[in-house]
Amino acid sequence: MNISRRLFKILYQTFTSEHVGRAGAAASYYALFMIFPLIISVSALTSTFHYTDAILRKLQALLPNQIRESIISYFEYVSGAGNTRFFLFGFVMFLYSCYRLVDYIQFNLSEIYSPGHITPFFPRLCRSLFTTLILVLLIPILFLTIFLTKNIISIVWDSFALPLEGMMIWYILRVPLAVSCMLLLVILFYRFATRHVLSFRDVLPGAVIAFLLWLITTLSFSFYLNHIGDYSVLYGAMGTVIALMLWCYFTMYSLFFGARINVEIRNTQ
Repeated sequence: MNISRRLFKILYQTFTSEHVGRAGAAASYYALFMIFPLIISVSALTSTFHYTDAILRKLQALLPNQIRESIISYFEYVSGAGNTRFFLFGFVMFLYSCYRLVDYIQFNLSEIYSPGHITPFFPRLCRSLFTTLILVLLIPILFLTIFLTKNIISIVWDSFALPLEGMMIWYILRVPLAVSCMLLLVILFYRFATRHVLSFRDVLPGAVIAFLLWLITTLSFSFYLNHIGDYSVLYGAMGTVIALMLWCYFTMYSLFFGARINVEIRNTQ
């Protein structure tokens, strides 16, 4: 009973924390500005290799209808334009937006873990650049694990004459690999949030809770948009942007929520 009360107290204090909601709302804008350049660069790259149709089929199962239709229109527009020009523009803007998002997340995580402490500029810059690099490297892995279908994997394996057993192992492990990459990214955010690098034991509970909360809210929000709500009725052409903004908010809120959980657990020990 004592453990249940402590757990309820931790969850209540985290849910009612003003910093978590405020930081999640602001970070969602940076996330939104990162998503659109990423879509432009990915659509330009995939249209070069004639892989756009396979990605669009995958999007039907992953995203709500309103968000998916907007992304599909981007893919179709970029596919018909100059691929090199769009790819370079989208990639450069993605790198810049990614750095701004990471820097803002690190700043707010530092406020959550160490209120009132101001990290010097150079260490903060190095940590933000390092985390941005990891994020840029992990996104292609997530992209491959999610969008590579079994047929595409077979073509790649046959082209390089790789063993069939390796293809089956990759296809089975791709989902755990995607989950591991997401957890690794969250753990990195938490570990480098303060001046002193935190241990894995200190950040793991919040990282797991953040991932589970993000997964639950994403699936619930997708079900709501597909079967209950229609933001285009209220907001018209802006309905898709509003829906995408809400999803970004849920994502950022989950990240800061997990960090706050770690702090509350540390304070109760």
